[in-house]
Amino acid sequence: MVHCKCGKGSFPDCSVACEKCNQRGHSQDTLSQPMRVGFVVRFTCPELDHAAMQERVKILRAAMEPTARAKKALAKAKKGRLAQLVPGAGSHL
Repeated sequence: MVHCKCGKGSFPDCSVACEKCNQRGHSQDTLSQPMRVGFVVRFTCPELDHAAMQERVKILRAAMEPTARAKKALAKAKKGRLAQLVPGAGSHL
């Protein structure tokens, strides 16, 4: 019997069961080790389709709201563009 990390080893459907390989204890996108700069990312599921995962992440990222840092950078850029549009003498509408 495979013991799940959620502690529900007797249930047939586990909330942490992988959708690809149906093994308990990891999800489809679970990393086998923490991400570090300069190292290859390794996933727990041996049947993971990387192209499908990239498409899922692309859709999720498009639906996400920008972070506070991104909002601040966008506001600063808009303010700079607006400063360039300040009307000079005689160009008022």
